[in-house]
Amino acid sequence: MANECLETLVYTPLNSSLNEIRLLHLPPGGEYDDFDCSLSVVSLNDEPRYEALSYVWGDNLEVKLPILLEKNTVQITRNLHSALRGIRYPNDERVLWIDALCINQKNSAEVNTQVAIMGDIYSKAGCVLAYIGEDFDGCDYAVETMSYIAENCNMHFDGPEDTVLRVHGVPIAKGGVAWDLIYQFFETPWTSRVWTAQEHVLAKKMLVYRSRLSIPLQTLHIFMDYVPRHIGNECCYYRKDYDLSFRHDVFKQWRAYIRHITPDTGILFPLHYYRIRQSGKSHDKIYGMLGLTGEIYKARIRADYEISIEDLFTNVVSIEGKATGRLDFLSYCRDQKLDLPSWVPDWTFYDKSCEDEDREGLFVFLYNADGRRLSRSFVSAGRKLFTSGVQISTVDRRYEPRFESGLRIKSIAHMWKFATAHPLSASYYGGMHGLEQAFWLTMCGSLVAPARQDDDGVASKQAFDMTKPRDPWRRLREVEYGETMEFWKQVAYEGQEYGPAPLLFKKVTEGKCFVVLANGAVGFAPAACRPGDAVVALTGGSLPCVLRRVNDDGRPEREYPRWTFVGCAYVHGSMDGEAFESVDKGLDYTRLFVLV
Repeated sequence: MANECLETLVYTPLNSSLNEIRLLHLPPGGEYDDFDCSLSVVSLNDEPRYEALSYVWGDNLEVKLPILLEKNTVQITRNLHSALRGIRYPNDERVLWIDALCINQKNSAEVNTQVAIMGDIYSKAGCVLAYIGEDFDGCDYAVETMSYIAENCNMHFDGPEDTVLRVHGVPIAKGGVAWDLIYQFFETPWTSRVWTAQEHVLAKKMLVYRSRLSIPLQTLHIFMDYVPRHIGNECCYYRKDYDLSFRHDVFKQWRAYIRHITPDTGILFPLHYYRIRQSGKSHDKIYGMLGLTGEIYKARIRADYEISIEDLFTNVVSIEGKATGRLDFLSYCRDQKLDLPSWVPDWTFYDKSCEDEDREGLFVFLYNADGRRLSRSFVSAGRKLFTSGVQISTVDRRYEPRFESGLRIKSIAHMWKFATAHPLSASYYGGMHGLEQAFWLTMCGSLVAPARQDDDGVASKQAFDMTKPRDPWRRLREVEYGETMEFWKQVAYEGQEYGPAPLLFKKVTEGKCFVVLANGAVGFAPAACRPGDAVVALTGGSLPCVLRRVNDDGRPEREYPRWTFVGCAYVHGSMDGEAFESVDKGLDYTRLFVLV
């Protein structure tokens, strides 16, 4: 039958004003029986009972397999066909929402409308079925083991024999777990796709399937948290001879964390956190995150695959700025592959520099370079960002340290000499003692992590779950300056490499170079900065920005100069609104900056 006829026969129009969706009725049958499915139309407003399938579509070029839908033959991907075989009940019908079959993919208007409510579809489903792939030899053993550990999660992996958890009679830390099989269970493209992020986070309940084997998502979370929780509670201790492979990278993709979603939740955090995830269409980098944002974003960002990806990214940033009065989206800018303004993040770009989830984008809230002033910026039709700010100074000297193996005294010493060589640095900070204090605090961005006692009872800094930025980091208070200076001196001069130094140092220096500004201030600026670049505190910006003036030769003198955004910076002495205090006192003034 021709596709045109199939579209008419299978899909009746949906009423978007009633939040209507289609549901697939999957009849009972054996694993290899043919499929003869039907569709029904319901309104989400009526709270229908259904389950939603979360899966990876697969390559559109791969060989398709047939099913019957409303008595018409429809070709579906091999992975979807495998999912239907896996989740089908032997004796009962299953009512499902499946995007590939419940949305008329040839009707762009319907696709746009349904994509806009997919967050609601998954959050209102009685259960989300995550089909992550087919089973394998030993898959049943892996599921059994993870379930057993989750059920007995209060038993220890270290300590007296009668309190230690055993799997098949062998202590978990001494080889009782077949980790290779468990890794194989978790290794799946399902964790790398954009859309599965919100399907995972929004699900009230989720069952994870491999073929016909299933395990509750909550059980997997308990299993993955078992060893870290016992170590965190200090009831068990990790030793090198233990086979505790919970640190394997494959688990990282499963530890989905999203801040509490409220009507004010922005779109930047999920966009950055799931930046590594892939999508067949670049537009889905945005649309796939809408379910994790507040209502204001869902109302203003409508799914439209006809718009250019550059215009979409620019519009999203403009909406974010207007909704929050903040310019914190600037801290998410990296290199760009797309033809975007310098101030718009390219969410399609991902490389090694994006792997650290806690670069300035996630602890930007700790700083107040603008004194928490709301921005009144606006975007023109020419993709220019008009905003105001105060110029702190310009980059005078830059030093790009090399950290081949973490924090070393040689690099610290070079930066210290570099700072003291500037004729204005000491006077800017009130003398050499003030400069020394500023220098050591700059090394860690004025951040400190809470201390704990290590196994030897010696105070040290602990590593953290970096997906929860509000927990570990806090700003140093005046009373802590002396202690922190001594700590950093000890680390630098003794060449120690335990916990905190490389961790904090990496947060501040990654992708940065040490700079001294023309006024004598010290800090870290983007590695791409040049002498002469302006360092500016923008209204609505938590971090100072490095801007580069565009050559405006030939432009009318009445037009304001244009600037490109180079990146965010840490400038000691300008992180808490000091630049705007000068304006309040009448010692300086705000200027208009036009970013292109």
